[in-house]
Amino acid sequence: MASQYLAAWMIACMASQADADEAIHYVAPVGEKQVHVDLARNAIAAYADRAEYAA
Repeated sequence: MASQYLAAWMIACMASQADADEAIHYVAPVGEKQVHVDLARNAIAAYADRAEYAA
């Protein structure tokens, strides 16, 4: 899961949160897609907001 969170964080910082959600949805197992999107979004939420100020 850590690599998915890292990928979601990078996409959210460089593109948008919607793009990160789409990427996680694409790679998540069938039947668990929304769960994985929610987990990734919650895991990176605090850090994705901070990255906007660092750039």
